[in-house]
Amino acid sequence: MLDATPEQVQSMLLQVPVEVLVRITYFISTKDLCHVRLTCRALERSLFNFFSTEFFRKKQFFVWGESLQALIAISEHANFSQCLEHVIIATDAFPDGARPEPDDQHPNRVQVFLQAAADQSSLMATGVFRDMLARALSNLPNLKTVDIRDFNSNTRTRDGVDTTWTSYGSTTLAAATGISLWPEYRPGMAPGGFMPGKRPEITPSKIFQAAVAALAVAQARPEGIEVVVRGSEGLEDSALYVPRHIHDTVDPVLAGLKRLHLTLGGGRLTKYPWSRDLTFTAQFLAQTQNLTWLRLNFMEYQADLSDGLLQQLSLPFLERLELGRVRVHSGTMLRVLAKCAPTLRSLTFRRAAFAVTDRDANGDRRRRRDYVPGWTQFFAALPRKVPDLDLRELDLSMLAHDWPDVGSTLPSQGQWVCFYDPDTKEYTAGRKYSNMPLAQLAKQVTDELRIGSASERTELRASLRVAPVTLQP
Repeated sequence: MLDATPEQVQSMLLQVPVEVLVRITYFISTKDLCHVRLTCRALERSLFNFFSTEFFRKKQFFVWGESLQALIAISEHANFSQCLEHVIIATDAFPDGARPEPDDQHPNRVQVFLQAAADQSSLMATGVFRDMLARALSNLPNLKTVDIRDFNSNTRTRDGVDTTWTSYGSTTLAAATGISLWPEYRPGMAPGGFMPGKRPEITPSKIFQAAVAALAVAQARPEGIEVVVRGSEGLEDSALYVPRHIHDTVDPVLAGLKRLHLTLGGGRLTKYPWSRDLTFTAQFLAQTQNLTWLRLNFMEYQADLSDGLLQQLSLPFLERLELGRVRVHSGTMLRVLAKCAPTLRSLTFRRAAFAVTDRDANGDRRRRRDYVPGWTQFFAALPRKVPDLDLRELDLSMLAHDWPDVGSTLPSQGQWVCFYDPDTKEYTAGRKYSNMPLAQLAKQVTDELRIGSASERTELRASLRVAPVTLQP
């Protein structure tokens, strides 16, 4: 940054405390903030830490030459490279079937579109995407997180409630072509379908593979890797395969991770339909022995694969475990918790179901009315099977119970589990528990569990209420 002139240093505006300046500029738009920073060098220097934290601590890019070149430029900047801690690579791409329409003001839309689409394909196919990413990551001394996502965050409140944090260059490219880029990966629809697909080169799986390889080449050691998808398909099992010839460079990256968030599953979670084994995912997790926080989310229609994967889970320093869209047997989960009990302090289940057997202890088939919901079985057995577990936080939401003759992870109407809050006298879809002995925690959960969704329970209770009788004089 350039030094301020004597006249600027004497400005009355600079006599205002930095905290007050930050508070004032907090309420103006990004464009106006940039104008303020251009007012004088001394003011720009006073606001630099505030500005860089908001706009350069966490930054989103996508697979496009100009976007990646901007990431490289930031990584080679003396000041901004020190600020960037969280690098996001989004899955922005043009939708299949998109057709630019040139006009008098934008006669080159077709050429810009074709070049950008070819650029994305070439970057992925030639490995240049990995090389550019590695170059940037090698120059970020404070890198903590590499994040792959298929959405734009709506936390950019400075410019209005509907403004999002977009990938660098995506709005410029959209304006130049007249076509908005989609961060979501949407599988192609059949003719007549309502939703077109998106370029197949830009998927979370392919970006993840390139990002892990880039971290290895750059010898970067982030604390966390996150794959958070909302509208896309999650990672295929093959995306977590580490070839033997790069183990020596990839393994140190995985060993240094403290945080790993993965969304697994999709149309091809396992490449071959006959394969029901997440071999490569299990091998990948086995190399992350220093994790303290693991989040695994599965796609709904493949959640039964989660049981086999969790059976192989063994992380000696795990403190926080979050599972979403899983369908497991209570015995599997109890064994996982027993292995993690010395260190585990926080447990989350979201959109999860426990499978139950339709046989009793003698091997005879149970009657439907004799089934015990999996969640009740699990929490009843927890203090007995894992007595040394010292949970400080338990977060349960959108749970389901699973009958053997239904076998659905996210069941249809009537199979949801809700909670009865004795304080508010209301039914809720989720409940959080904290700081209580395990036996007390397990009893409170089982006491508050109810079969059926919160809305169904509320409607039923309302229908059973008797209106007060008013006596006529």
